[in-house]
Amino acid sequence: MKKLLLGIVCLCLIVCGVSLLMPGCDEATGLIALIIEPAYVDLTPGSNIVEFVISTNSRGSELGLPLTWIVTDPSLGRIVGSGGYNATYVRFGANGMNTIIARDQYDNEGFATVRQMAEQYGLVLTATPAVIPGGSTLSTITVERNSTVDGEDATAPFTWVTLYPDVGIIIAGQGSDTVVYRSSKGGVNVVQCTDAYGVTGSVVVEQE
Repeated sequence: MKKLLLGIVCLCLIVCGVSLLMPGCDEATGLIALIIEPAYVDLTPGSNIVEFVISTNSRGSELGLPLTWIVTDPSLGRIVGSGGYNATYVRFGANGMNTIIARDQYDNEGFATVRQMAEQYGLVLTATPAVIPGGSTLSTITVERNSTVDGEDATAPFTWVTLYPDVGIIIAGQGSDTVVYRSSKGGVNVVQCTDAYGVTGSVVVEQE
């Protein structure tokens, strides 16, 4: 009988100990406000890329990585790369308001706002083809001026860069309105073109 009572007491102690440990995970669910920096961004004419990072004030909490990054209006821009506490946003639309949401595995969330200012004119980039294999494959990218004034061309010389050089690079045409891009491996890359007046346009190249 004593052994039976002792066993029951031990079992109760184990159950109590487990119950004390479990709420720690539940308490983190949806209760931590993630702080995104910068929290508010004005993308003025000529700027179209933002690097977001979760503040160190949020990192001290028990966050569940990896983070999921969401944009509320994909027609204005998208997240083209993320890892750890960082994400890169690229603007597409000429103007408007976009909300960026970061969410961890416990459904804790943070928000940031991007206001995209209107430009007098914009640069429209076209990649042909826009989807290519990942290894040593070429795509031709052209730039045109998107303006309300007929007959105006984009303003040379043009500066071309890739957001992720390890994924692909410009191999020909630097300074002109048409370049040749070569992929290095699979993934997503962003090709960016800036004209003589600092106006910038971007195009995404998908590499399978």
